[in-house]
Amino acid sequence: MLARLNGQELHFFGTPKAFNAMARAIRKGRHGDSQSMPLEQEQSSFSTLFLSCSGQSSRIWIEHSKVHIQYAEASKNQLYPCLSMPAETAPGALFFIDKLQQDHPPLLTDDSLSLVLHVIANDADA
Repeated sequence: MLARLNGQELHFFGTPKAFNAMARAIRKGRHGDSQSMPLEQEQSSFSTLFLSCSGQSSRIWIEHSKVHIQYAEASKNQLYPCLSMPAETAPGALFFIDKLQQDHPPLLTDDSLSLVLHVIANDADA
């Protein structure tokens, strides 16, 4: 999976399998848990995705070369379905998690980056 920052949007480029691995890690997370996943660095300055289950809200931010996704145990059931997708998801599909277009209570904090998922290949092609 590859990550790029464009303004206040963090763009992830990956296969459904990669997004499902991220969703599964979030779904299984318990308060105090953390997990890191490597990111492709060929066309990106980000090396690691760091997932942590802590706090009272969900937030996405960049620190040095790491992408951080922090989520509350209470909100993980809202977050992981946004990342989960069928293996047959068509290449070119886009999915958005935008802090400005959220239900109440909001999933992401006001200081969070928005997230854009780009499916670059389906798992049969990868």
